[in-house]
Amino acid sequence: ENFYGICLPALDSNISNLVGGALTDVLQALMKSSITSSVVSSFGTELGNVVETWDVFCMVAMLACVVSLIFLVFLRFFVAPCVWTALLMVFLLLLAAGVAGNIRSMQC
Repeated sequence: ENFYGICLPALDSNISNLVGGALTDVLQALMKSSITSSVVSSFGTELGNVVETWDVFCMVAMLACVVSLIFLVFLRFFVAPCVWTALLMVFLLLLAAGVAGNIRSMQC
């Protein structure tokens, strides 16, 4: 059947005879229901929005690639100093704890 310019399957007469009249009526009503038409219309609307804004999608994809590449370059240069700074701070913290423990052990 032609429904909003879209071909939907029609029930074959052999299937109609096999499943019975009640189920056939339910299936026919389901194909023509408002849910089906709203899904078809919303899908068409969303597809139209994508067609209208495809150039924006391409620009955003390219910008995301450029920004991620710049981020990776900065990350490559700044990870090593951050790791060494963290290791130095842990070492100094352990050294300070050892000195404080040594001083405290000599009191009283």
